[in-house]
Amino acid sequence: MATFQHHENPHIRSRTLSIQAVLILIVFLAIASVLISRDHTYAGFGLLLFAVLFFIVDFARSIRIAWANGKWDIVIDEKRFTWIAPNPSLGPKINVPIRFIKSFEISTYLESEIESGKRYYLVMADGTREQLWGLDSAPMDKVTECLEANGVPIQEVNV
Repeated sequence: MATFQHHENPHIRSRTLSIQAVLILIVFLAIASVLISRDHTYAGFGLLLFAVLFFIVDFARSIRIAWANGKWDIVIDEKRFTWIAPNPSLGPKINVPIRFIKSFEISTYLESEIESGKRYYLVMADGTREQLWGLDSAPMDKVTECLEANGVPIQEVNV
């Protein structure tokens, strides 16, 4: 039997995303300024527009996380699976005995809009499925290993 715990503070994650957004904006601004100075005006302004849009999206994500109250808590042991997001819009709240989990499904999307191309689902004994999603940044490889060590079958599906 294996155990796993992951606790994340949303304020630290928010600060990290804000810094990441600013650094990416600075890099794109530097590249855009070089393009504009070398008479590639349309490309430079296009890149500048893209950088600003990217910054707005990332900064909005960081604000959303900063407003979350509480922490992400993931605890897996031989008896229970607990996955708690601080806000329903940031992820599910799941607290079930391990024996109620029929399997853990990893769906890989070949052409995906999400970064890793993978989505993770708990398939319950009653047939319901809970997607583990959101901005939780949980180390899913460790979650998978721990569930497998506790007797939960892993299903990998290519979509």
